Amino acid sequence: QLYFPALSLWFNYYNNDIRMNNIKGILLSICLIGIGPVYAQDFNVTSFMDTEDATQGDGICADASGACSLRAAVMESNAIGGMHEILLSAGIYTISISGMNENSALTGDLDLNADITIIGVSALSTFINGDSLDRVFHVLPGNNVSLSFLTIEEGYANPGNGGGVFNQGSLSLSDIHISNNACELIQGGAT
Repeated sequence: QLYFPALSLWFNYYNNDIRMNNIKGILLSICLIGIGPVYAQDFNVTSFMDTEDATQGDGICADASGACSLRAAVMESNAIGGMHEILLSAGIYTISISGMNENSALTGDLDLNADITIIGVSALSTFINGDSLDRVFHVLPGNNVSLSFLTIEEGYANPGNGGGVFNQGSLSLSDIHISNNACELIQGGAT
């Protein structure tokens, strides 16, 4: 039996390299299987109050009392950018901070300036009410927004379009009720 040390070393190296590449490929495949969208930050809303986020951009949804309101979750999502999921409980979330014509969600409507998914429990139990102070949602250009399992009601845009939702980006609606909204220009409808 002949023995060639250089050939033997190359063969062992080559086989180990192939094994390592196979292992790396298998591990990468395992990591990627079944992964859906990766969200930058998810927020569970814990308050029905309409309050601002205390410190925008820190990755924490918390108003001055430490609670996470819908407005605080939207403001924090806008501040840190990326994809976000905001989860709502059953109940009524009423907009109560009056003001119009700003796009930072500080007052009036909830301005969505990031890729945000907002999920309620059902359209029969999760309500976002504009209280006729302003429209309810404003999807700003360049953003992908998904709203599911909730009712959007009592929004009012004056002047403007979209009493319930004014969409300038990409909007997906699933299991949604949009009712009792109004706008003065009536070019974009009450929704």
